[in-house]
Amino acid sequence: MMLERGPGGKKPAACRREPLVLLHGFLGCPEDWLPLMERFEGGRRCLAPELPVPAGADRAAFEECAGALLQDLEGRIEGAFHLTGYSMGGRLALDLALRHPGRLRSLCLLAASPGIVDERERSLRRRRELQLAAGLEREGLEAFLEDWYDQPLFRSFSSCEAFPSALRRRRSLDAGRQAGLLRGLGAGIQENLWPALGRLARPLLFLAGELDHKYVELGRRLAAACPAARLEIVAAAGHALHLEATEGCAKRMRNFLEEVEESSDG
Repeated sequence: MMLERGPGGKKPAACRREPLVLLHGFLGCPEDWLPLMERFEGGRRCLAPELPVPAGADRAAFEECAGALLQDLEGRIEGAFHLTGYSMGGRLALDLALRHPGRLRSLCLLAASPGIVDERERSLRRRRELQLAAGLEREGLEAFLEDWYDQPLFRSFSSCEAFPSALRRRRSLDAGRQAGLLRGLGAGIQENLWPALGRLARPLLFLAGELDHKYVELGRRLAAACPAARLEIVAAAGHALHLEATEGCAKRMRNFLEEVEESSDG
């Protein structure tokens, strides 16, 4: 599935705005991006694909999914594009940016980690994700959603205006598909990409919600480790910042994309 909004067709090089591709997170869907897409309408084409489920559950899954995404975009986008990813989608976006830098004009990560550095911690996270995936398949989506959004990480999201409609979308998801994403694209199986940040070849904007203290600190570390990166904090938002503070995210993203394109034109 591919959700698309905004102008189509070719534009003169002098006024061309490259497309924006948006990758949702775990338990998300392309429709999650609609409120943000509406804030780009009239000026930029936006595409939101569904995350591909990897066939396997090893570290080759990220490479497999990056390739599947590029293939899905083949024929839809000519040339480079801007890429944005939230949480799990952000981890995949960073992996894609490092593997295929020539396809991107810029990268925007929303509350997404470059990986778990400590091997023991990563192994424990992997074990926990496999347990969660098995529980999701065994107990069903409704019970899983109740436990998932009871986490402190989602406290501000579960009490915000956008949550009821987001929860309805999540209740219609396929449990087996979500379990496959957790097994193949979870943080516990992700490669530690911190050492690779210094070779990131494209401008990077990291957005974190003001209330999401873990990812605000992670963003500070990332901005210090990556010369191409900068951190911006979105007020009155937590982990699901694109749904909790859509206008704040859209404004920062619009400014960033315009700066990147103006710099290239100059």
